Amino acid sequence: MSKFAFLSPPRDQFPWLGDELSLKYLMKGLNLLGHETIRGYNLVDADYIFLCNLTFNHAPLYNALKLMGKPYGMIPFYPDYEKYTPAMCQFADLVELALEDSRILEGLLAHPEIVHRNTYAPQDSNVINQDVVRDASLLVTSSPTESATVIRDCKQANPHNLFLSPGMATGEIKRSDCFLKISGAAEREYLLQVGRLEPRKNQLATVLASRNLDIPLVFIASRSIVGDWYSKLVIEAIIKWRKAPTYIYSTEMAPLKRGNLSIINQSFSKELLISAFQNAGMYVHPAFTELPGYVYLEAVKLGTPTVASSWATINDYFPDNIIHYSLPYHINNIENLITRFFGSKIDPSSLEILKRTEKNVAQDFLKILALQREKSSL
Repeated sequence: MSKFAFLSPPRDQFPWLGDELSLKYLMKGLNLLGHETIRGYNLVDADYIFLCNLTFNHAPLYNALKLMGKPYGMIPFYPDYEKYTPAMCQFADLVELALEDSRILEGLLAHPEIVHRNTYAPQDSNVINQDVVRDASLLVTSSPTESATVIRDCKQANPHNLFLSPGMATGEIKRSDCFLKISGAAEREYLLQVGRLEPRKNQLATVLASRNLDIPLVFIASRSIVGDWYSKLVIEAIIKWRKAPTYIYSTEMAPLKRGNLSIINQSFSKELLISAFQNAGMYVHPAFTELPGYVYLEAVKLGTPTVASSWATINDYFPDNIIHYSLPYHINNIENLITRFFGSKIDPSSLEILKRTEKNVAQDFLKILALQREKSSL
């Protein structure tokens, strides 16, 4: 049996939940297969070392590994900053301006492509780690689209795709109405979005796309990691444009009741979160980027019709007759998809991708590793 070390800063410093979950489930699978795993950000004695996540500078660890002549792999969580950052920033700015001038919202609805008319520079996280990516003996990505983005930016990269399991919905899941009991919501009569309040998750598009619909909207969220400005913008957009009740469940935001908006202090167990998914009439998550997004896998596994961004790499997992895709800034399209498919039934039982377990993911990870070792020995 082998010892694996997965190295990146702790979550209290860099709280990207999806990345942490990917490592958590992979480590769980490896443990089930009898391997030892370590999570941290210090060099340790291990058979295999993987540097994880490109959203911070890996130079200190990279330089130490290079000095020691020790090979390493990467699980990069490689988002396409070049593609989504400018549009994401411009979209949020336009919505903020539209709070004061309704003509801006009318222009966005009529010409959604205006989100591309800006001067924002993409984040440089991928750029500062180019040497780390280049020299990695193995890169493990979560979808073919992510792999293609790595190769586009670093021709020497050697990515291998590893499809994920459906997160917390892995295995057999019993139905539960515990969310209905604590919320008073009606079964299959509310829209749901789960995720931190931040521009990338794009709650603003969900608010705008459902502004004219008489459907309650539930956000299960934590405070934005980019600061309170986005949380405040989402709240202001809800109050200005949403006609039906909107609920934000969060342990990190102060309780509030304004008009049709209620912010409720509520922690969510796994059972409660699964119940919220199971009983939603639709899951809406028009994120500017996800790699690929456990929430999509979980929603579909739990039988909930889902609207996703066509920019999220979940489209490598499901065809568009299973998940309904839209550009993340195209409000009219998202509204149309909600209107057409809200409350519809889906049967995920035949989808092989949803039958994957943490153990399956770990087994495939080991196969990729074995193939790379065999190739390196030639």
